[in-house]
Amino acid sequence: MRHARWRWITDSREWESFETWRAALPRNDRAELEAGLKMVLSRGPQHGERVGDDLFKVYACCGRTVYWIIVGTARPRERHLLMLAWGKNPMKSDIDAAVAEAAKQLRQWRNTP
Repeated sequence: MRHARWRWITDSREWESFETWRAALPRNDRAELEAGLKMVLSRGPQHGERVGDDLFKVYACCGRTVYWIIVGTARPRERHLLMLAWGKNPMKSDIDAAVAEAAKQLRQWRNTP
């Protein structure tokens, strides 16, 4: 039995910001990131690293550049993902701060009617 693919929630403030950031990347880097994003949708975020309740960190690489994203499952048991944080060449302190902010954003999203 094949599961339904995951989907991005694109009507969020974060998605719009992510799209702007992604569009500014070099073409080759953007292609590698796109491949990583497609993999998240086809396999699910659980193939990344769990960094909190319903929060996952996923990496994509292009040469020496490492891109990271933090996604959250919008609602438990649903296949909709929120793009919550992103960047490149991660440092532990940056990731820790991003995870804390992502958890806050996910709670806010879930509490919005």
